[in-house]
Amino acid sequence: MTDAFRRDINNMYARAEVCDSLPALVPALYAVFRRNGDALEGISASYRLEATDTGFESAFSLTEGRFAELAPSAPVDVTITGREAHLLSVFQRKISPVTAMLTRKVKVEG
Repeated sequence: MTDAFRRDINNMYARAEVCDSLPALVPALYAVFRRNGDALEGISASYRLEATDTGFESAFSLTEGRFAELAPSAPVDVTITGREAHLLSVFQRKISPVTAMLTRKVKVEG
């Protein structure tokens, strides 16, 4: 991980701490992906983030690290679902991703 990518991720986590919704946070996450394609080189998959309680959906792909936003209904390789508060808690570092999955607050399929 490059220093620039690490700083970008930390800034995104700081933004997450003051965000109260996924729609407010996801653009910052996407901006991190757009700026750091070199650090993500070698990653090729598509992802969907779904909040089961609010209906928020967002999808994107990485192709050799190159980011592309997808339509929420596009087919993806990995789907991450959970209540919006639980998903935000992961981004806010209030709960670890592993704990969120083990307690079934967040589900990962694919």
